[in-house]
Amino acid sequence: MFMPKGFSDKQRERIANSLVATGKELFSQYGLKKTSIADITKAVGISQGSFYSFYRSKEMLFYTVIKAEEEKIRERLMKEVDFTACDVKENLKELMFWTLELIEENTLIQQLFSINEMETIMENIPKEATESHMQSDKQFLSEIIAKWQKEELLINEDTEVIVGLFRALFILPFSKKSIGESNYKRTIEILVNFIAEGLIRR
Repeated sequence: MFMPKGFSDKQRERIANSLVATGKELFSQYGLKKTSIADITKAVGISQGSFYSFYRSKEMLFYTVIKAEEEKIRERLMKEVDFTACDVKENLKELMFWTLELIEENTLIQQLFSINEMETIMENIPKEATESHMQSDKQFLSEIIAKWQKEELLINEDTEVIVGLFRALFILPFSKKSIGESNYKRTIEILVNFIAEGLIRR
């Protein structure tokens, strides 16, 4: 039975949380394109019309789910990687390996990097939302890089260039076939080592 459109604050909070949880489950299982608004609203127990009082599109819900997932990844990285240790080269390698592992574990993040899914998302969410998302990603890495540069542990390169280097590495899991699946693991190991070596201040 569907709830009426007029929700109390408590109902809105519960529905908003349920939309995110249900969206995560369905997007993970079926992907963005194969998940319809009807699928989501049926699972949550609201009408399709009511969905639009929370999100302008299913892509905006997907974007909200992705933001929450990325925040969890950042929190996990901060717990797992020791950014205060003396061996910054090992810290860099650990940061890169951990991020790559988390990306490969997370089907939602994998969808975000899919060319077809990315085009659909970009077409259906406001430009300012995508810019804000890119900025928050960049800020997380920039703060770590700036800290190490201030301590004269990393080369004096523009932080945006170094962030770009990490981003280039982090999209490689989506090119396994092009790289060659049998060579992929060793390729990543060599690249991570080269990047860490190249960023260390001598």
